[in-house]
Amino acid sequence: MKRRLLTLIGGIGVDEDRCIGCGNCEAVCPGNYELLCRGIEGRGTLVVRNGVASFVSAECCRRDIPESACRQCYDACPMRAVIYPDSEGFQRLEAEIINAGKCTGCGACAAVCPDKIIEINEYPILRGECINCGFCLVHCPSMRRASTKGEISLIDEPLGEYRKLVAARASAARIASVAQDGGIVTALLTYALRKGIIDAAVVAVNSSQPWKPVPLIASTEEEIIAGAGTKYTNSPTLAALKKARESGFKKLGIVTLPCQSRALQRLETSELGRELMDIVALNISLFCKANLHYAGILELSQKYGFSLNEVKKFAIKGKSLYVTTPAGVVDIPLKEALRYCRPACKCCADFTSVHADISVGAVGSPKEFSTVIIRTRKAEEIFENMVKEGIIEVKEVNDKGFSLLMKLAAQKSKNTQNLSEPGKVVAMMRAGGGGH
Repeated sequence: MKRRLLTLIGGIGVDEDRCIGCGNCEAVCPGNYELLCRGIEGRGTLVVRNGVASFVSAECCRRDIPESACRQCYDACPMRAVIYPDSEGFQRLEAEIINAGKCTGCGACAAVCPDKIIEINEYPILRGECINCGFCLVHCPSMRRASTKGEISLIDEPLGEYRKLVAARASAARIASVAQDGGIVTALLTYALRKGIIDAAVVAVNSSQPWKPVPLIASTEEEIIAGAGTKYTNSPTLAALKKARESGFKKLGIVTLPCQSRALQRLETSELGRELMDIVALNISLFCKANLHYAGILELSQKYGFSLNEVKKFAIKGKSLYVTTPAGVVDIPLKEALRYCRPACKCCADFTSVHADISVGAVGSPKEFSTVIIRTRKAEEIFENMVKEGIIEVKEVNDKGFSLLMKLAAQKSKNTQNLSEPGKVVAMMRAGGGGH
């Protein structure tokens, strides 16, 4: 049955099917309080009548500006019946985020869509009738919001806050043989699964199209190992959160990129998002300079004469994108490869994923090692136990490696490049065209 939504200018509304008439929204509404003080009882913005919350005035303090919204009614509702703060639903997401070149393809919009009608094929696609609930907009990490408490300044702290920074690699041969660098991500996930710290992990695996990844909820070590290795095209990882929760998983490990890790933080700001975040036990995130469109990968394969079906590994080192094939290693100038990056990557300031539990990447460490940035107490405990048990080998990151890491992180922290014709670029990539 379709929800009966009462909306008003600016998109705030009430889902009558969820509302229990508790009165919390009416009690906290500043508009109601202001009118009551003026002796006008029962004529505020949001009141409960006949057992359901209703709007009796369009004079909300929000005044159609999301950044100025007080969110009192939304936060006070125990049933998530208040729809807030955006109107026009997917139509607005498409106009202000997707076509504007701001979409990271993280999958958060698909995860929170109540009717499960948003799919991600590099970009979100609507597969049904949108009810204009606004959840996709509220939880989109690219939708501008006012600064939040505890927000990290990447200009001042390019690496974010952390407890420990080391170089490490996995000891197990079965992991090292398929790993991108040190195999740390795979080692962490398999160890956490074995110890019961997680009961499944969301990893990126190849789809029916070679090197076009999709998220997989891996519940065995073999499935986790199958997801080893970095894919440089988008996987809508967060879209798997809803399925994982519905499947009964309660302690999820997840491998993210900085934009996806930022989206997880956005989920924590709402009751709906917290339902999904409650099952995330460990967030392991990868260093990221940029993510490439799949159409761009296809064009590069044609230009440089290799088949994606035969590629064993992609790796960015220095100023090159190296492609390992049975015939040898293809060296593609990184500058050329980055012509095919998502427009949103040009606005991302986070290189090392400052919101993760553990951040992992190759920059700063010797060959066959990964640089590991441990950010939370929970992650530090897991990592130290793995070292004690001989599962991973650790060494210090030298001054040269640390300086390089700081340099790249600082460069990206200033990444505020204006997008040039982003709508044109997105349209071309959706159609399978080239870069710009």
